[in-house]
Amino acid sequence: MNLSKPHHANFTTLAHATILSVVIICAAVQLSAAVMGRTGLAAQGDMVFVSMVVAAMLAPPSAFAMALYSTKRGELEAELRQLADTDPLTGLSNRRAFEDVFERERARALRSRQPLSILLLDVDHFKQFNTIYGHAGGDLALVSLARLLLDQARTGSDAVGRWGGEEFVIMLAETDLSAAERAAERFRQAIADHVVQTGTDDFSLTVSIGVASCNADETLESVVERADSCLFEAKDLGRNRVVVSRPAQVSSYAA
Repeated sequence: MNLSKPHHANFTTLAHATILSVVIICAAVQLSAAVMGRTGLAAQGDMVFVSMVVAAMLAPPSAFAMALYSTKRGELEAELRQLADTDPLTGLSNRRAFEDVFERERARALRSRQPLSILLLDVDHFKQFNTIYGHAGGDLALVSLARLLLDQARTGSDAVGRWGGEEFVIMLAETDLSAAERAAERFRQAIADHVVQTGTDDFSLTVSIGVASCNADETLESVVERADSCLFEAKDLGRNRVVVSRPAQVSSYAA
């Protein structure tokens, strides 16, 4: 989901160029009037003609310079927003950006009365993994996992973010609890089957996943807390599995 606002930047560029052109034309009229007053030219037609000539000479390059400046500024602002919203290691949305996306999607889900679900994933035995392969190997594993999650996510409807450390979060739009459970198992299996290639030692990862469906008035903090409880249960049950938050019972996929 794109968080930048290119249309706003384009509108601002056009507005700046238009304002500058008007200012230049007005300045040209005043300058022409002053010049003709000093030289004794008082005919209105002469003043209009000179004003138009001066404006035609000054307005295009000045407006172009302003448009170029405004465009570059808009691109820089979009780039800074992107950097502020992106996890530097994995390239995924960071927690703050994910929260913004969730709030917009939750509002849309309320209007359309569509379900919304959350998956919370945690890499199994990641501390041991870092001990064996070092932090560079751990970073490589997280980057590889992030790419796999993006490949498995539905374009345009799912949002993937890094929640922190070795935890990742996925928002499933228009997805009820049963469908979210199936999606979580699909993610889990794809990760378990994936081989991370380092050029020397290849390795694989597993994840534990907690699943929760968002209630109508529930905040992201609340639904993630329920998913987190299921995630801890998945760890206690042996890891590499999915546990789902249900009103009356808990259902899980074993590895």
